[in-house]
Order: sequence, then C-alpha cells, then structure tokens
Amino acid sequence: MAIKRAQRSNEEFCAWILGKSAQVQKKPCLAATKLFVPVQENLDDSCMDTGCGIELLNLCGADGLKLIGSVHSHPTWDAFFSSKDMHMQYSIQQLLPDAVGLVMDQHHEFKTFRLTQKGMREIAKCPLSGFHPHDDADTLYEPVRVIEFKSGQ
Repeated sequence: MAIKRAQRSNEEFCAWILGKSAQVQKKPCLAATKLFVPVQENLDDSCMDTGCGIELLNLCGADGLKLIGSVHSHPTWDAFFSSKDMHMQYSIQQLLPDAVGLVMDQHHEFKTFRLTQKGMREIAKCPLSGFHPHDDADTLYEPVRVIEFKSGQ
C-alpha cells in the first residue's frame, strides 16, 4: 500500500477523506466513511495525487459521498499546515467550509486543522504556488478541537 511504502521511505503520503453530513446527539457533523488513497508521487517534502480525479468523482457519486477533507504526512516534521497545505485546504474549504485537513507528524500522531476566515482571505489572493512564506502563517489556520475518531461505525 502507498501509505506503508511512503512511511518506510520517510516520504509524505496523501489521501482524501470522503463522507456524509450526519447528526450526532442532534448536532450536525461530518461523518468520514472512506479514505481514498490515490496513485501518488511521494517525496520527502511533498506528495502529489497523480490524476485519480475521475475515480474519486465516481466513488463519491456511486456512494452518495462528498469530499470532506484530506490527510497527509510530515514524516520528519511536526504537524502543521505548510503553504502548499494551506492552498490545498483552501480549495476544499471553498466547496465545504467545514472540511478538515489531517496531518500526521513524525511520531505518527494526527492533528486536525482548518483555515481561519483570515486564512481563506489571504490564500484566495495569493498568486504563488509551491513552498513559499506567508506572513503570520500561524494565524491563517487553526486546530479543529471537536473531532472524534470512531472505527467501525
């Protein structure tokens, strides 16, 4: 599997989180039901989905799912949003404002983030790609504090 190979090689991996809108204790939430691991190019500082868009759309359409976030690793770093991560998250949050980005750090611990309103405004007007600095980057995204992981449900 791409994830295990990438971890053994100290390379990043990426995947898409699919799910549905749901309710837990009468509160609206997003329920992740599938993890789609695309064919990808893994490097030590990034990963790239190599064009599985049609497969992803077909999977969503067939099961009534929607893209609710992404997950990727930082095999030699702490969990944070790089500039590339923020731009990816921006694309997802434009479609679904509650979307999340999970980042697995070098200790295999996950942290979950979302762009702030300031982050959405800043990234919307940023013309740059690749790794680049953003002033006050730590104010452009925030941890998602209310998230619960359940297996088999």
